[in-house]
Parts: sequence; C-alpha cells; structure tokens
Amino acid sequence: MPSKRNEEILASILDRIQDKPLIVTARYSNVNAAQMNDLRRDITNGGGRIFIAKNNLVKIAADQIGIQDIDKIIDGPTAYIVADDDIAGMVKALTTSIKDQSLEVQILGGIMESEMIDANRVEQIADLPSREQLIGMLASALNGPLNSFARVLNAPVQNLASALEQIAEQRRTAEEA
Repeated sequence: MPSKRNEEILASILDRIQDKPLIVTARYSNVNAAQMNDLRRDITNGGGRIFIAKNNLVKIAADQIGIQDIDKIIDGPTAYIVADDDIAGMVKALTTSIKDQSLEVQILGGIMESEMIDANRVEQIADLPSREQLIGMLASALNGPLNSFARVLNAPVQNLASALEQIAEQRRTAEEA
C-alpha cells in the first residue's frame, strides 16, 4: 500500500509528464546546488522544466500514461527534463548549459510523442532551429514573394511617373529654346 506522500508525488509526476511533446532523462553526478539552479534557469528560459524524482515513481507514472520501457533510459540519479512547446529550444538550452558549465550530466535518452529515442537523437534535436527561428524563416519566406509582388504592381505607376517627368522636361526644354 503506497503512502499518502508517495501518492501525492506520483500525481505531481503525472501532471509534469502527461501530454508533453518531449521528456529527456539525464544522469547527473557531482552537480552542486548552484549549478543545478543555473541549469534549471537555462532550461526554463529554453521552454522546459526539470525535476528530480524517485525513479520507481517515475516508472509507475510513465506506465499509467502508456509509456513503456522508460527504465531503459533511467540509470542512477536521474533528472527529468520536459519540453512545454519548443522541443528544439529546450534541448538546445539543456545541451548548451551542460557544455558551458562543464557539468557531469549525461543525456540518457528521451520519449518523444510516446516513442523512445536514444541520446544521439536527443542531441540531434538541439541542432534543429528553435520555434522562433522557424517562425522567422517562415516570415522571411512569405515576405520575399510579397515584396516582389508589390514591386511588380508598383512598376507601371513608376514607369508612368517617369514618362510624365520626361515629357514635362521635354516641354520645358522646348519652351526655353
């Protein structure tokens, strides 16, 4: 019979991992509180959340929401990092923070859309453009044809103005002569 405290923790874990596009597991060692706070801040700024919980409770929670074999990507003291929306931004923040702080944190793997992915695939996600970069790329791609269209529409008016200016210049020259 689980204790009331474990039931509350399990409910909290379920709330944290349910309906998340990406959950990354990472083994950490020799990470002090200040480094963990910096890592937490960087991940939060990148669009994710990090939490630490008992592995067996996470396994139970994952099983309850239909994630099988999560124990394959859990090993020792494990941190769980979940993406809210921007998967690439969160993973980029995680990997950058690990490198910048020289942390002893090893990405073990992840669960993306209820499918297991290995550590290499998680790190490949970091190379993808973030959501903001993708929006910028889309805006730029849409802006180019619109600018061209505006120039095409504006060309006859410019040509007419230029022709009228040349005619006016010819008349002034003829009147002066």
